[in-house]
Amino acid sequence: SSEKPLLYTLLITCNGEVIPFRIGLKKIEFRAFMNCGNLEEITVSDGVEMIADEAFDNCTSLRKVTIADSVEQFGYGVFRYCHSLEEVDYKYVSEDGRCIVIDGELLSFMPGGVESYTLSEDITKVGYYAFYSCDSLLSVTLPSSLECIDTNAFMYNYNLQSIYCKATTPPMMGVDPLWGYDDWNLKIYVPVESLDAYLNADGWRDYADAILGYDFETGEITKPSINLGVCGTFTNWGQDGELDIAMEYLDDRNLYVAYGIELTTDDRFK
Repeated sequence: SSEKPLLYTLLITCNGEVIPFRIGLKKIEFRAFMNCGNLEEITVSDGVEMIADEAFDNCTSLRKVTIADSVEQFGYGVFRYCHSLEEVDYKYVSEDGRCIVIDGELLSFMPGGVESYTLSEDITKVGYYAFYSCDSLLSVTLPSSLECIDTNAFMYNYNLQSIYCKATTPPMMGVDPLWGYDDWNLKIYVPVESLDAYLNADGWRDYADAILGYDFETGEITKPSINLGVCGTFTNWGQDGELDIAMEYLDDRNLYVAYGIELTTDDRFK
């Protein structure tokens, strides 16, 4: 045909049927299928070369995706909020169909029904939005090969309870990769021999209150020894003039030591 190849996606009714893309389509644009809540299965046909960022954002019923080998460029957050997604058939997917990895970077994780997951040792980077809002995920193990965790990589994982990071050298961190972790009751387990390094590493020190040492052979847990010096105090006084609780905050890590002690009003901190 003398027709020019289509450069943009067409608007397609998301009625839950399998959708093959029209021949000649080269690119699936940013948020092209966003909020197609009834879409359950989709096939990206041969000839498509790029899937842009967040292309299938919030397709909450999507269970299976087949992607042609012609797709070489795969964006960030392509399957954000796709909580039901269980399987992707693609040349860059892991053997279990759960991880899309290109050049060592985990670009997308398919979370449907998974509570615990271990990343393979060929992964060196957890990409932007890779684990975005994986509602069922309770625990994830990061490989010893890991070198970087990108910005917002684990954003909105409110049910995530444990991250086990096997890397002996703390991986570099983007901006706030564990956004919202204060509400998760999250624990981060790192090699016990590297505990101090993690507590003092850029990015990691922001999560120091969640970090514990871990022996990956025996399962033994080691708590950090804190000897940082007191920078200040916070006090809460009851109506009767007695001190209910005193909290000492330690350097800039927002770590606190609380003491349930009884003092008279004359003993208040100056």
